[in-house]
Amino acid sequence: MKSITTIILLLIVLQSCNNTKFEHTINTNVWELTIADDGNYDGMHYREIEFYNLNGMLIEKKYFFTDKDEAHQKYSYNEKNQLIEYELMNSFKIIFFYENDLVIKKEFYSSDNTLSRYNTYEYSDSLLNFTNKYGDEGNLYAKVFNYYTDDRLDSTLSYSFNETDSVPYEKKKFSYDNINNTTEEELWYSRSIPSTGLLSFARKIITGKDSENRIIFIEYRDIENQLQSVNNYKYDLFSKKIKQDYYSNDSLRYYYTANYSEDDKNLFLIPEIFQTWF
Repeated sequence: MKSITTIILLLIVLQSCNNTKFEHTINTNVWELTIADDGNYDGMHYREIEFYNLNGMLIEKKYFFTDKDEAHQKYSYNEKNQLIEYELMNSFKIIFFYENDLVIKKEFYSSDNTLSRYNTYEYSDSLLNFTNKYGDEGNLYAKVFNYYTDDRLDSTLSYSFNETDSVPYEKKKFSYDNINNTTEEELWYSRSIPSTGLLSFARKIITGKDSENRIIFIEYRDIENQLQSVNNYKYDLFSKKIKQDYYSNDSLRYYYTANYSEDDKNLFLIPEIFQTWF
């Protein structure tokens, strides 16, 4: 049976993702996850409970597995409901800094609460132009350039730095629908470490939405545009996500079902920030 710790971390990342420091919560959401029995996971079941504060912001997630292992994520916010701290399983922490309501710095801390690295962000007219990545001693080791067309992010190009030069190690390109939703993301990256600057196509991510602008599927395709895996999503009458299932190579791997507390039918607020953390 595969390592439970590895599975916990993988599921937290896949489920993706905020905490003004309120002491009380008003809502909870219970996700029930079942992993299909494929011979490796022994049909493992798992529960995820989300806790929300009085402002409807997610402040904590707890994960319970059948073997009693538990994991958690915690989120803290400022008075503007901006995420200022994220913690995962006491293993690492991210602190966010803002200026003019824009994230200008993120600090990454390890389990012993020491700074392991940090990013800074440079903007022009509220559009992110550059991400600078530094090590714990303040050495710049990578830089990400953002390119726009009509104020929409068209592509990103990431460079790694050494003592004498910089070479690209990753490229992303984005496509949009007629209301500016990202519909496709293509990724190229260097297969050499350190990068030689030669980038190879890695994958394409396609996002599908319904007439109410809700995500109904996310597909992952390879260099030949063959479907590798897909997440499907279903919603209730209040647009709350109530089911998610994940298929890989045409086989159901796991699925989530959700039950929300009934005292508040308003939408819970779960900012989609995971993609920008790193």
